[in-house]
Amino acid sequence: MAAEGAAPSGSRAAGMVGSLWVLALVSSVLALEEVLLDTTGETSEIGWLTYPPGGWDEVSVLDDQRRLTRTFEACHVAGAAPGLGQDNWLQTHFVERRGAQRAHIRLHFSVRACSSLGVAGGTCRETFTLYYRQAEEPDGPDSISSWHLKRWTKVDTIAADESFPASSAWAVGPPRAGQRAGLQLNVKERSFGPLTQRGFYVAFQDTGACLALV
Repeated sequence: MAAEGAAPSGSRAAGMVGSLWVLALVSSVLALEEVLLDTTGETSEIGWLTYPPGGWDEVSVLDDQRRLTRTFEACHVAGAAPGLGQDNWLQTHFVERRGAQRAHIRLHFSVRACSSLGVAGGTCRETFTLYYRQAEEPDGPDSISSWHLKRWTKVDTIAADESFPASSAWAVGPPRAGQRAGLQLNVKERSFGPLTQRGFYVAFQDTGACLALV
């Protein structure tokens, strides 16, 4: 994921589900880019919060260039009880805005085609929802257990331009016959703001998709 933020006097910022960059305006002709959060090169545990436990899993996979990378995956479609929807939340760490007035976020993700999962009924989705929440300071220990119940602002429902069949690569391991090399990705960009507090969190809600955020 990439996100960008806009700082005072017309500057802006950029980033990913792994990175947030801010472009702070230094003069009318010069802008400097500052990295707020970058997990794209991480190969060890990132440790974002999930709710409920097991709703999202952090795993290592191969990207479309066959490089090892960390992803967050949610795929509980086949095991969902009839009539019960999914409600799985993933939250980033606290991100300092450092003067940015808006954030521009770039999402890299892969979604399984519902038609390839063999799931009956209307419980399968090929979308997820993006939210943000501003805060003056990181959540304290007493509020961490209820972070998903806080007042989140919806940015958008994110739909894949292309969903991938079961023959596409999904996770680390020897490729199956006919499997395409590497995790197959969509890229979407969104923005949110105005940002007025010290920092913010970004959250992702899965309601029944089989997806990976890279």
